[in-house]
Amino acid sequence: MGPLMLPDLTVLIADPSVYCRRVLRDMMAQSGIKRVFEATDGAEALSGLAEARPDLMIIDVDIPFLSGVEVARMLRADRSRSIWQTPVMLMVSRPHRRLIEEALAAGVDDVLCKPIAPRAVWGHIGRLVELGRVKPADPVVQRPVPTAQNPSEKVEPAAAA
Repeated sequence: MGPLMLPDLTVLIADPSVYCRRVLRDMMAQSGIKRVFEATDGAEALSGLAEARPDLMIIDVDIPFLSGVEVARMLRADRSRSIWQTPVMLMVSRPHRRLIEEALAAGVDDVLCKPIAPRAVWGHIGRLVELGRVKPADPVVQRPVPTAQNPSEKVEPAAAA
């Protein structure tokens, strides 16, 4: 699956790794997403929610101060805020059943295993769109991804941020 065209989406990425945030930000740019907010830890992710008002959060499980699971739990617990239903995709390096069960019970919508691959990211986001959890303002359009069978397809490089 190639990048989805979701230009009206706002995404909050929370990961302590500058490299991981940049990779995800570049992926979002490939889909036309212009509003990407970044956080380096769980407290920053929660405090940035009011300003960012994201349509999707992509959070690493091992972020400092508050884990990704704790961020999701706190987000879901505060129903007085309009953003309590924001979809949360949790990134994990070492997935195991107990962690995934805990994440889902905390309100995480999907779990993405690291290292992240573009096809996996777009597959997970596409599934959230299909389920109605991520609601793009415009219809979703899938862009082709060059394959070994069709190397003549061109992919534009992501815009530098």
